[in-house]
This record gives sequence, structure tokens and C-alpha cells, in this order.
Amino acid sequence: MKLAGMIVGAMALMAPGTLAAAELVRLNIAVFETHTKNYRFESIFTGSAGELLRAHERKAELVLLNRTPPIRDQDIVNLQIDALRLNDGALANSGLNCQFTFDNKSDRTSEFYSLAGLCTRAWESGKRVQTSRLPIRRAMLSEAGYGNVWLLIYENTAQGIAIYADVDPA
Repeated sequence: MKLAGMIVGAMALMAPGTLAAAELVRLNIAVFETHTKNYRFESIFTGSAGELLRAHERKAELVLLNRTPPIRDQDIVNLQIDALRLNDGALANSGLNCQFTFDNKSDRTSEFYSLAGLCTRAWESGKRVQTSRLPIRRAMLSEAGYGNVWLLIYENTAQGIAIYADVDPA
């Protein structure tokens, strides 16, 4: 009887659903831009995406909000929001283009997620299109099972840009 219980317990640990839940998660990204002088974004925000938007209402504009399909360790996530246009006869864009590398080093006893990448921001300034690179250093993310915990993974106060990330179970 004791052996049968141990076998059932071991089988439950090896069930495909259990392994898939540990391997696959969804990544949520929110990018904000503010024109409010000296506005500081919170480093951690707990709440839904809607609550995150309401917390920055009238202080910052949402540039991008994305929820990925299920992703796993070493996946590359590309996010882009662009408006292509002619600018003095040349093709120009205004927007944000990001590439992130997602790492999932979780095991059976703990969750460990991180994200790094590079975003390129383009905007019109007078008759010129300017660009800047936003390097996203490796940032640790919360555990997927904690609920909605948005972590500020990038902030540039001079440009008024902030990027939040959150991980959910797939």
C-alpha cells in the first residue's frame, strides 16, 4: 500500500501537465511615456493590467501593452509599434521596436525568470526623426504564481519612458 502511494505520487510529478506548467509561461509587457516633469514610475506594481493603466492615468500615456503566447526558456520576443510615413520625401518611422530574450531557469522547487533586450525608439522632432536605443539589462521577474506583479525593468527619466514586465502561468 505504501509503495502504491509512492508510485502514484511519482507519476503525478512526472505528468506532462505538471512539466508543461513549469516550462511555459506568458510574458506581459507594458510601455509608458510621460511628459510630466520629474514623474517617477513605481519599481513594483501589484495589480491587473487595467489597474496598472489606471495608476498612470493623466500622468503617462500607454505606448504598448502586450501579452505573449506561451513562451519557454531562450525564446526571443519581438514587439513593435510603428507608424511609417514620408518625412521630407524620405521614409521615416515613429514608434518603438523591442527584442527581448526570455530565460526560464525554474526547477521543480522554485521559479526563476529573467528578461533582457534592446528597444529602439523613434520620434519626430521638428522636421527630423530622432532615434535612441534603450538597453534592457537582465532583469529578474516575479514568480508566475504570485499573481500580477509588474516589475519596472527599464526607466529613462530624461525621455520619460518606462517598461514594465509581468509573468503569468501559461
